[in-house]
Amino acid sequence: MDSLDKLFFFIGQKYSVIKKKPVVSWTLLLPAAGCEYWKKTGGCSMCGFNDYIKKFNFGGIMYPDWFFKFLYKYALKRIKRYKPSELIIYHGGSFLNDNEIPKRFQTYIYNEVRKNDFLDTLTIETRCEYINEKKIRTAKKNLGKKELKIALGFESQDNYIRNKLLRKGISKKQFESSVKLLKSQGVKVSVYVFLKPVGLNEKEAYIETIKSIEYLNSLKVDEINLSCAFVQKNTKMYTEYIEGNYKPPFLWTIIKIIEEAQKHNWPLLLGEFTDNPKPIDIPKNCEKCSEDIYKILKTYRRTGVLKKTYKCACYNDYKKTSIK
Repeated sequence: MDSLDKLFFFIGQKYSVIKKKPVVSWTLLLPAAGCEYWKKTGGCSMCGFNDYIKKFNFGGIMYPDWFFKFLYKYALKRIKRYKPSELIIYHGGSFLNDNEIPKRFQTYIYNEVRKNDFLDTLTIETRCEYINEKKIRTAKKNLGKKELKIALGFESQDNYIRNKLLRKGISKKQFESSVKLLKSQGVKVSVYVFLKPVGLNEKEAYIETIKSIEYLNSLKVDEINLSCAFVQKNTKMYTEYIEGNYKPPFLWTIIKIIEEAQKHNWPLLLGEFTDNPKPIDIPKNCEKCSEDIYKILKTYRRTGVLKKTYKCACYNDYKKTSIK
Protein backbone atom coordinates (compact mmCIF):
# COMPACT_ATOMS: atom_id res chain seq x y z
CA MET A 1 0.00 0.00 0.00
CA ASP A 2 1.23 3.51 -0.71
CA SER A 3 1.67 6.28 1.85
CA LEU A 4 -1.68 7.90 1.01
CA ASP A 5 -3.49 4.69 1.85
CA LYS A 6 -1.87 4.54 5.29
CA LEU A 7 -3.47 7.87 6.19
CA PHE A 8 -6.92 6.28 6.13
CA PHE A 9 -6.55 2.52 6.47
CA PHE A 10 -4.08 -0.23 7.16
CA ILE A 11 -3.87 -4.00 7.58
CA GLY A 12 -2.25 -5.69 10.54
CA GLN A 13 -2.03 -8.94 12.45
CA LYS A 14 -2.91 -9.09 16.12
CA TYR A 15 -3.64 -11.75 18.68
CA SER A 16 -7.33 -12.09 19.60
CA VAL A 17 -7.92 -12.97 23.25
CA ILE A 18 -11.54 -13.71 22.31
CA LYS A 19 -10.77 -16.14 19.49
CA LYS A 20 -7.54 -17.36 21.12
CA LYS A 21 -5.57 -16.99 17.90
CA PRO A 22 -3.89 -14.38 15.66
CA VAL A 23 -6.27 -12.56 13.31
CA VAL A 24 -5.86 -10.15 10.41
CA SER A 25 -7.50 -6.78 11.14
CA TRP A 26 -8.39 -3.87 8.89
CA THR A 27 -8.37 -0.45 10.57
CA LEU A 28 -10.31 2.30 8.78
CA LEU A 29 -9.42 5.82 9.95
CA LEU A 30 -12.22 8.28 9.28
CA PRO A 31 -11.86 12.10 9.12
CA ALA A 32 -15.09 12.52 11.05
CA ALA A 33 -16.39 15.65 12.76
CA GLY A 34 -14.11 15.13 15.75
CA CYS A 35 -14.76 14.06 19.31
CA GLU A 36 -17.69 16.08 20.67
CA TYR A 37 -16.44 15.62 24.23
CA TRP A 38 -13.08 17.09 23.18
CA LYS A 39 -14.82 20.09 21.56
CA LYS A 40 -16.87 20.81 24.68
CA THR A 41 -14.31 20.18 27.41
CA GLY A 42 -10.83 20.14 25.89
CA GLY A 43 -10.84 16.36 26.01
CA CYS A 44 -8.71 13.79 27.79
CA SER A 45 -5.38 14.94 29.19
CA MET A 46 -3.26 12.53 27.12
CA CYS A 47 -5.05 12.65 23.75
CA GLY A 48 -3.54 14.59 20.84
CA PHE A 49 -5.45 12.91 18.02
CA ASN A 50 -8.29 15.40 17.66
CA ASP A 51 -5.89 18.29 17.30
CA TYR A 52 -4.24 16.32 14.49
CA ILE A 53 -7.47 15.36 12.71
CA LYS A 54 -8.53 19.02 12.33
CA LYS A 55 -6.48 19.32 9.14
CA PHE A 56 -8.57 16.57 7.54
CA ASN A 57 -12.01 17.71 8.66
CA PHE A 58 -11.38 21.47 8.28
CA GLY A 59 -11.69 22.20 11.97
CA GLY A 60 -14.54 19.82 12.75
CA ILE A 61 -17.09 19.82 9.93
CA MET A 62 -19.39 16.85 9.37
CA TYR A 63 -18.88 15.28 5.96
CA PRO A 64 -21.99 13.77 4.31
CA ASP A 65 -22.45 10.01 4.50
CA TRP A 66 -21.54 9.51 0.81
CA PHE A 67 -18.01 10.75 1.54
CA PHE A 68 -17.48 8.09 4.21
CA LYS A 69 -18.97 5.47 1.89
CA PHE A 70 -16.46 6.49 -0.76
CA LEU A 71 -13.55 6.07 1.67
CA TYR A 72 -14.88 2.69 2.76
CA LYS A 73 -15.32 1.40 -0.80
CA TYR A 74 -11.91 2.70 -1.86
CA ALA A 75 -10.25 0.98 1.09
CA LEU A 76 -12.22 -2.23 0.58
CA LYS A 77 -10.89 -2.62 -2.96
CA ARG A 78 -7.32 -2.24 -1.72
CA ILE A 79 -7.53 -4.68 1.21
CA LYS A 80 -9.65 -7.51 -0.23
CA ARG A 81 -6.65 -9.64 -1.06
CA TYR A 82 -5.64 -9.75 2.62
CA LYS A 83 -9.06 -11.11 3.68
CA PRO A 84 -9.13 -9.50 7.15
CA SER A 85 -11.61 -10.99 9.62
CA GLU A 86 -12.07 -7.82 11.71
CA LEU A 87 -12.93 -4.28 10.65
CA ILE A 88 -11.96 -1.62 13.20
CA ILE A 89 -13.48 1.84 12.72
CA TYR A 90 -11.48 4.61 14.33
CA HIS A 91 -11.89 8.40 14.30
CA GLY A 92 -10.81 9.44 17.79
CA GLY A 93 -14.37 9.79 19.03
CA SER A 94 -17.70 7.99 19.40
CA PHE A 95 -19.01 6.02 16.42
CA LEU A 96 -22.50 5.93 17.96
CA ASN A 97 -22.69 9.74 18.23
CA ASP A 98 -24.76 11.06 15.30
CA ASN A 99 -22.97 14.41 15.60
CA GLU A 100 -19.64 12.77 14.79
CA ILE A 101 -20.54 9.98 12.34
CA PRO A 102 -23.63 10.28 10.07
CA LYS A 103 -26.40 7.99 11.26
CA ARG A 104 -26.92 6.61 7.75
CA PHE A 105 -23.26 5.68 7.51
CA GLN A 106 -23.47 3.81 10.80
CA THR A 107 -26.23 1.63 9.37
CA TYR A 108 -24.37 1.34 6.05
CA ILE A 109 -21.30 -0.12 7.80
CA TYR A 110 -23.39 -2.64 9.72
CA ASN A 111 -24.94 -3.88 6.49
CA GLU A 112 -21.61 -3.94 4.66
CA VAL A 113 -20.01 -6.11 7.34
CA ARG A 114 -23.02 -8.43 7.28
CA LYS A 115 -22.74 -8.89 3.51
CA ASN A 116 -18.95 -9.31 3.46
CA ASP A 117 -17.79 -12.94 3.30
CA PHE A 118 -14.40 -12.58 4.99
CA LEU A 119 -15.34 -10.11 7.76
CA ASP A 120 -16.77 -11.67 10.91
CA THR A 121 -16.28 -8.84 13.44
CA LEU A 122 -16.93 -5.09 13.56
CA THR A 123 -15.14 -3.11 16.27
CA ILE A 124 -16.17 0.45 17.07
CA GLU A 125 -15.30 2.91 19.83
CA THR A 126 -17.73 5.09 21.74
CA ARG A 127 -18.23 6.99 24.97
CA CYS A 128 -20.79 5.45 27.32
CA GLU A 129 -23.34 8.27 27.00
CA TYR A 130 -24.10 7.26 23.41
CA ILE A 131 -24.88 3.65 24.29
CA ASN A 132 -28.56 2.84 24.56
CA GLU A 133 -30.72 -0.18 23.82
CA LYS A 134 -32.13 1.26 20.58
CA LYS A 135 -28.66 1.96 19.15
CA ILE A 136 -27.40 -1.49 20.04
CA ARG A 137 -30.48 -3.31 18.74
CA THR A 138 -30.17 -1.45 15.44
CA ALA A 139 -26.53 -2.43 15.13
CA LYS A 140 -27.16 -6.07 16.01
CA LYS A 141 -30.13 -6.34 13.65
CA ASN A 142 -28.22 -4.98 10.66
CA LEU A 143 -25.06 -6.98 11.43
CA GLY A 144 -27.00 -10.22 11.44
CA LYS A 145 -24.79 -13.05 12.68
CA LYS A 146 -21.61 -10.97 12.56
CA GLU A 147 -19.98 -10.06 15.86
CA LEU A 148 -20.10 -6.54 17.28
CA LYS A 149 -17.32 -5.44 19.61
CA ILE A 150 -17.48 -2.06 21.33
CA ALA A 151 -14.39 -0.46 22.85
CA LEU A 152 -14.77 1.87 25.84
CA GLY A 153 -12.14 4.27 27.15
CA PHE A 154 -12.56 3.74 30.91
CA GLU A 155 -8.80 3.89 31.68
CA SER A 156 -8.83 3.60 35.49
CA GLN A 157 -11.01 2.17 38.25
CA ASP A 158 -10.02 5.09 40.49
CA ASN A 159 -12.45 8.00 40.21
CA TYR A 160 -9.83 10.69 40.88
CA ILE A 161 -7.33 9.30 38.39
CA ARG A 162 -9.97 8.73 35.73
CA ASN A 163 -11.82 12.03 35.95
CA LYS A 164 -9.28 14.48 37.40
CA LEU A 165 -5.92 13.32 36.08
CA LEU A 166 -7.16 11.85 32.78
CA ARG A 167 -10.29 14.04 32.44
CA LYS A 168 -12.45 11.21 31.08
CA GLY A 169 -15.74 12.57 32.41
CA ILE A 170 -17.34 9.20 33.15
CA SER A 171 -18.71 7.73 36.37
CA LYS A 172 -18.20 4.14 37.45
CA LYS A 173 -21.98 3.72 37.68
CA GLN A 174 -22.43 4.88 34.07
CA PHE A 175 -19.66 2.59 32.88
CA GLU A 176 -20.99 -0.47 34.69
CA SER A 177 -24.48 0.20 33.34
CA SER A 178 -23.10 0.35 29.78
CA VAL A 179 -21.14 -2.88 30.20
CA LYS A 180 -24.22 -4.63 31.58
CA LEU A 181 -26.38 -3.44 28.65
CA LEU A 182 -23.81 -4.45 26.03
CA LYS A 183 -23.34 -7.91 27.49
CA SER A 184 -27.11 -8.43 27.74
CA GLN A 185 -27.33 -7.75 23.98
CA GLY A 186 -24.54 -10.17 23.09
CA VAL A 187 -21.97 -7.46 22.33
CA LYS A 188 -18.29 -8.11 23.04
CA VAL A 189 -16.87 -5.49 25.41
CA SER A 190 -13.32 -4.18 25.04
CA VAL A 191 -12.01 -1.66 27.59
CA TYR A 192 -8.93 0.56 27.60
CA VAL A 193 -6.72 0.82 30.70
CA PHE A 194 -4.15 3.61 30.77
CA LEU A 195 -0.67 3.08 32.18
CA LYS A 196 0.96 6.07 33.86
CA PRO A 197 -1.14 9.24 33.75
CA VAL A 198 0.51 12.53 34.68
CA GLY A 199 0.49 12.69 38.49
CA LEU A 200 1.52 9.09 39.19
CA ASN A 201 5.03 7.76 39.61
CA GLU A 202 6.08 4.41 38.15
CA LYS A 203 5.13 2.31 41.18
CA GLU A 204 1.78 4.06 41.64
CA ALA A 205 1.01 3.65 37.94
CA TYR A 206 1.81 -0.07 38.06
CA ILE A 207 -0.36 -0.67 41.14
CA GLU A 208 -3.27 1.30 39.68
CA THR A 209 -3.09 -0.55 36.36
CA ILE A 210 -3.23 -3.93 38.11
CA LYS A 211 -6.20 -2.76 40.23
CA SER A 212 -8.02 -1.57 37.09
CA ILE A 213 -7.40 -4.85 35.27
CA GLU A 214 -8.66 -6.82 38.27
CA TYR A 215 -11.77 -4.62 38.41
CA LEU A 216 -12.51 -5.09 34.70
CA ASN A 217 -11.93 -8.81 34.97
CA SER A 218 -14.51 -8.93 37.78
CA LEU A 219 -17.03 -7.40 35.34
CA LYS A 220 -16.16 -10.15 32.85
CA VAL A 221 -15.31 -7.81 30.00
CA ASP A 222 -14.06 -9.66 26.92
CA GLU A 223 -10.88 -7.68 26.24
CA ILE A 224 -8.68 -5.37 28.26
CA ASN A 225 -6.51 -3.05 26.17
CA LEU A 226 -3.39 -1.78 27.90
CA SER A 227 -2.67 1.74 26.61
CA CYS A 228 0.84 2.78 27.61
CA ALA A 229 1.49 6.51 27.84
CA PHE A 230 3.35 8.25 25.04
CA VAL A 231 3.77 11.99 24.74
CA GLN A 232 2.04 14.00 21.98
CA LYS A 233 2.20 17.75 21.45
CA ASN A 234 -0.64 20.04 22.53
CA THR A 235 -1.67 17.89 25.47
CA LYS A 236 -1.50 18.33 29.25
CA MET A 237 0.98 15.46 29.29
CA TYR A 238 3.22 17.33 26.82
CA THR A 239 3.27 20.42 29.03
CA GLU A 240 4.36 18.38 32.05
CA TYR A 241 6.92 16.51 29.94
CA ILE A 242 8.71 19.58 28.59
CA GLU A 243 8.79 21.05 32.09
CA GLY A 244 10.62 17.93 33.26
CA ASN A 245 7.79 16.67 35.46
CA TYR A 246 6.88 13.55 33.51
CA LYS A 247 8.26 10.67 31.48
CA PRO A 248 6.51 7.63 29.91
CA PRO A 249 6.65 4.24 31.67
CA PHE A 250 9.53 1.82 31.56
CA LEU A 251 9.25 -1.19 29.29
CA TRP A 252 10.03 -3.30 32.36
CA THR A 253 6.74 -2.16 33.91
CA ILE A 254 4.84 -3.21 30.80
CA ILE A 255 6.53 -6.62 30.80
CA LYS A 256 5.66 -7.01 34.49
CA ILE A 257 1.98 -6.25 33.81
CA ILE A 258 1.82 -8.73 30.91
CA GLU A 259 3.44 -11.44 33.05
CA GLU A 260 0.89 -10.79 35.79
CA ALA A 261 -1.94 -10.97 33.24
CA GLN A 262 -0.71 -14.30 31.91
CA LYS A 263 -0.34 -15.64 35.43
CA HIS A 264 -4.02 -14.86 36.16
CA ASN A 265 -5.33 -15.53 32.64
CA TRP A 266 -6.58 -11.96 32.22
CA PRO A 267 -7.68 -11.13 28.64
CA LEU A 268 -5.00 -8.47 28.11
CA LEU A 269 -3.97 -6.86 24.82
CA LEU A 270 -1.13 -4.38 24.38
CA GLY A 271 -1.64 -1.17 22.42
CA GLU A 272 0.90 0.33 20.04
CA PHE A 273 3.33 3.05 21.14
CA THR A 274 2.41 5.35 18.28
CA ASP A 275 -0.47 7.41 16.90
CA ASN A 276 -1.12 10.65 15.05
CA PRO A 277 0.45 13.09 15.62
CA LYS A 278 3.69 11.14 16.01
CA PRO A 279 4.74 10.95 19.70
CA ILE A 280 7.83 12.83 20.80
CA ASP A 281 8.56 10.22 23.48
CA ILE A 282 7.38 6.67 24.15
CA PRO A 283 7.88 3.94 26.79
CA LYS A 284 11.52 2.85 26.96
CA ASN A 285 14.34 1.41 29.05
CA CYS A 286 18.00 2.16 28.40
CA GLU A 287 19.47 2.49 24.91
CA LYS A 288 21.05 -0.95 25.15
CA CYS A 289 17.89 -3.03 25.66
CA SER A 290 14.91 -0.96 24.44
CA GLU A 291 15.02 -2.10 20.80
CA ASP A 292 15.16 -5.76 21.82
CA ILE A 293 12.20 -5.33 24.17
CA TYR A 294 10.21 -3.56 21.43
CA LYS A 295 10.68 -6.65 19.24
CA ILE A 296 9.50 -8.92 22.05
CA LEU A 297 6.39 -6.77 22.58
CA LYS A 298 5.69 -6.69 18.84
CA THR A 299 5.67 -10.48 18.81
CA TYR A 300 3.35 -10.49 21.83
CA ARG A 301 0.89 -8.19 20.05
CA ARG A 302 0.84 -10.46 16.99
CA THR A 303 0.86 -13.88 18.62
CA GLY A 304 -0.08 -13.56 22.28
CA VAL A 305 3.27 -15.13 23.20
CA LEU A 306 5.63 -13.23 25.50
CA LYS A 307 9.16 -14.42 24.85
CA LYS A 308 11.51 -14.63 27.82
CA THR A 309 13.31 -11.34 28.31
CA TYR A 310 16.95 -11.15 29.33
CA LYS A 311 17.70 -8.88 32.26
CA CYS A 312 19.73 -5.86 31.14
CA ALA A 313 21.94 -4.07 33.67
CA CYS A 314 19.33 -1.29 33.80
CA TYR A 315 16.83 -3.72 35.33
CA ASN A 316 18.52 -3.59 38.74
CA ASP A 317 18.37 0.21 38.77
CA TYR A 318 14.73 0.01 37.69
CA LYS A 319 13.86 -2.30 40.61
CA LYS A 320 15.62 -0.06 43.12
CA THR A 321 14.15 3.25 41.97
CA SER A 322 10.82 2.45 40.30
CA ILE A 323 9.07 -0.72 41.52
CA LYS A 324 10.04 -1.61 45.09
